[in-house]
Amino acid sequence: MNHSVEEIAAMVGADSLEYLSAQALPRLLNEHGKHFCSACFDGNYPTKIPKKTGKDRFEQKLSDRDLSR
Repeated sequence: MNHSVEEIAAMVGADSLEYLSAQALPRLLNEHGKHFCSACFDGNYPTKIPKKTGKDRFEQKLSDRDLSR
């Protein structure tokens, strides 16, 4: 569902609603000494994403796993 800014403001009970740009948010947080993970916005994850993501990867013994992936 897509809603306008005015509709979203009404849904959350706000008088007004504005969005920050993806570039502004980390800049604002970093100014206050906070580090910001933006992976959910830009796909730049701070950790390596495993190639094999099936549930069976958690069912192997650690000694049997290929940890290089």
